[in-house]
Amino acid sequence: MFVLLAILCEEFFVPALRVIRDKLAISYDVVGATFMAAGISTPKLLGFLIGVFITHDNVDFGTVAGSAVFNVSFVIGLCALFSRQVLHLSWWPLLRNVSFYIFDLIVLIIFFLDNVIMWWENMMFNAQIEHKLKTKLHKHKSIFKAIAAEEPDKKSRKFFVIAFLGSVVWFCIISYSTVWWRHQVAETISISNEIMGLTILAPGACIPYVIVACKGLGDMAVSSSEGSNIFDVTVSLPLPWLLRSLIHGLAPAAVTNIGLFCAAMLLFFILIFFIISIVCCKWKMNKVLGFTMIMLYFAFVVLSVMLHYQIIVCPV
Repeated sequence: MFVLLAILCEEFFVPALRVIRDKLAISYDVVGATFMAAGISTPKLLGFLIGVFITHDNVDFGTVAGSAVFNVSFVIGLCALFSRQVLHLSWWPLLRNVSFYIFDLIVLIIFFLDNVIMWWENMMFNAQIEHKLKTKLHKHKSIFKAIAAEEPDKKSRKFFVIAFLGSVVWFCIISYSTVWWRHQVAETISISNEIMGLTILAPGACIPYVIVACKGLGDMAVSSSEGSNIFDVTVSLPLPWLLRSLIHGLAPAAVTNIGLFCAAMLLFFILIFFIISIVCCKWKMNKVLGFTMIMLYFAFVVLSVMLHYQIIVCPV
């Protein structure tokens, strides 16, 4: 599955993103924050749909925080470690994406406080506002970069829509297959699914970002990891809830806010530490930054496990 994912990204997904960038005349960081983030996050959207309509799972804020920390720390850490060159980042895409994400998080936390999500809370126009504001800002600020990287040949460029949508479908298939194989392997060798996820699946989930980073597209990789978080909060979570509310006569959807305060504080701390680390590394994704971010992710995992098993009790 990991080999298939690598081939898919290398031969189809990334070339399609390059053509989208050329067709729309936008920068690589915007492509990463929108199209790449949406494509990679689609399996998670399907997972939330299954959770809402089939398994009837209540989403807690810890799930959202864990996914966000993974994208911010572990993904970016691996990109920095495996990149063949030091990647130079732009301050504007990082500031833009983090600002939007923090705003989305604050809104989400407010909605989680009463343990239910009303139908009108699912119809916040964060995604539309985000897109329009980015468009306006980029008309007045040029942040394009000349990057020496291979482009798709002329003959294959006309199939970029098929390549992009086909890649998204295959992402969903690979995601389902990988989770199923993880379960089978965990049962065979008597290892918990959680440990398998942290040790085996986590690096595999970073393959698309690492491939983009290895091509020298640092802003695109970082913007995509942050864009995935924004996509989760503004699309993957509210869309299943909204559909459920519409089907059940606008009835609210149940959620869980247990450990909300601690999860939110940990997430905000990770975001602040990430920004400080980028600034201290002079906006360069080097090996030191990569190692630091990965260690930060594992520290978050340890704290989360301790909170889950009540070794540490959240005061609020």
